[in-house]
Amino acid sequence: MRLTNTTGPATSIIGEAPGDGATYIVGVTVTDDAGNTFRPTQCSFRTLEALSLRTTPPGDLVVGVPWVVSFTGSGGVDPYRWSLSGPAWLTLNATSGPGVTLTGTPPDALPFACRVTFQDSVGSRPQSFDCSNKAALAPLSVNIVSSACPAEPLVFGQSFGGQLRAVGGDETYSWRVNGPSWLQSVPSGGFLALSGTPDLIQEYTYTVDVSDRSGSAPARYSCTLRVIPPGIPSFSMSLGSPSTLLEPVSVILELSAPAPIALVGDVELIFVANAFATTDNPQVQWVEPAGQRRLFTFQIPAGARSIVLGRFQLGTVAGVASITLTGLRGGGISLLPGLSAGQVTVPVLPPVLTDIAFESETPTGFTIVATGFSTPRNLTSATVTFNPRPGSQLTGSAGFTIDLTTTSRTYYQTAESLEGGSTFVLRFPVTITGNKADIASISVVFTNSVGQSTVITRDR
Repeated sequence: MRLTNTTGPATSIIGEAPGDGATYIVGVTVTDDAGNTFRPTQCSFRTLEALSLRTTPPGDLVVGVPWVVSFTGSGGVDPYRWSLSGPAWLTLNATSGPGVTLTGTPPDALPFACRVTFQDSVGSRPQSFDCSNKAALAPLSVNIVSSACPAEPLVFGQSFGGQLRAVGGDETYSWRVNGPSWLQSVPSGGFLALSGTPDLIQEYTYTVDVSDRSGSAPARYSCTLRVIPPGIPSFSMSLGSPSTLLEPVSVILELSAPAPIALVGDVELIFVANAFATTDNPQVQWVEPAGQRRLFTFQIPAGARSIVLGRFQLGTVAGVASITLTGLRGGGISLLPGLSAGQVTVPVLPPVLTDIAFESETPTGFTIVATGFSTPRNLTSATVTFNPRPGSQLTGSAGFTIDLTTTSRTYYQTAESLEGGSTFVLRFPVTITGNKADIASISVVFTNSVGQSTVITRDR
């Protein structure tokens, strides 16, 4: 505080109030030229508190992220006024009162000018805050829009689809996908569509990298998809019933429900003999599909409920033929262990004669050729009976019986007999005394360890 004049008849007190809201007392003493001092003059006054503006520390300014700054004003004389100078995306929530909030979301990374001004009603010196700034680009990141990484495993055959979205950066996005060949990707600006159907039952991992032209650090998204087998229907096998052991047996594989996917299986034909001098029978083999002896691979199309596996030759040796499903695969993995599916038993039977023929004809004889099989691989006897023509009478023996025990035992231990199962071809030379034309027909019957064959008669 100071006086405008220290001499003369009048003066004034001037000075700048400190703005601290305190009360001050000012005294003035007047002295004349004679040295006389007059009674001091005193006055008191109270100053107004200066305007003050406080703000919360502004957070980081990032493109696309809301920005909030709070302001509080005090001092001066209420009512207060607030004003904003800045870009259109910034706003104040009020223009009066002791406090306001500045909010806005920067749309880009360009620099901008911004100022918030605080005033009172009596013209106190205004206070302002310079909020000029430049937003930083948001870090790049990848977000799931839909189903891009399902938590539950996929069932094999089920298609996969999802969508990712890139955020941050300068929105000049480039996508790069690293994953299995079946995974298809279609970028569209900030979005990436993913789709495909897994081709194997296993775990797949794919990664997606996104970058932009601003030089922001690339963002990566990674996902592991687990593919599990579908539910496999139960299997059953039906076997045909041939009328004779020489007819093939058909095999049909049936499923309790349509195959959910294409399946590949292995089927094996096994034979265990119950006969003399062998444990197997080479005759037992697949005749359809051609070229497969005991083991072959088959396919079941997706949606099928039954397939004809094929037909196999049962053979003429007593024993048990078994059809075993040794494996089943789908989607690149094994789905089932071996499964015994069906059996056919070749019983121990009496001999079966399939043909009687004559050869080596001479004026005095011929040879009887008997063809047949004996499932236990043994023969005990053969009986031949000559039947005369009507009006003729045969002299001498009307037939004969041959013991085949030793002969058959020797034969059924040869390699030749093993290739033929239990089949046999026996020849009996016959010498005739008299007119062989008197023989109208010949009847033949064989026996083995089980019983007697059906009699076969052939005309001469």
